[in-house]
Amino acid sequence: MKLTCLFALNRKILFFYSLSDSGSVSLGDIQVRTLDLDNIKKKIRYDFEAFYATIYREMAASYESKMTELEADVKEALQNQSAENEEFAMRIQIQQTEYEKAQKSLAYEREALTKLEHTYCE
Repeated sequence: MKLTCLFALNRKILFFYSLSDSGSVSLGDIQVRTLDLDNIKKKIRYDFEAFYATIYREMAASYESKMTELEADVKEALQNQSAENEEFAMRIQIQQTEYEKAQKSLAYEREALTKLEHTYCE
């Protein structure tokens, strides 16, 4: 589509140059050529606007698809992050219970040591 529009524009421009290169002296020819040039300019403008509109639609569709992909990636990252946070919280709880058990065991051992020291020191 883009290439076809460019070729059409190129042909019209070449035609325009060929019109301006060929010399015509009669006033009727000049009026006809002026009318033809105005029509050609309008057609070229219309073709350019159609070409630009096509490019704009394709660009907008491309950006829309990229935004959709990015949104999906962000949602996936957030889901993974919440799953990782839950796993991290679970590990913290496990380590906290192990720490409390170790503290209780250490307190028991210290109490036993002080009792033994007290018993043997007397």
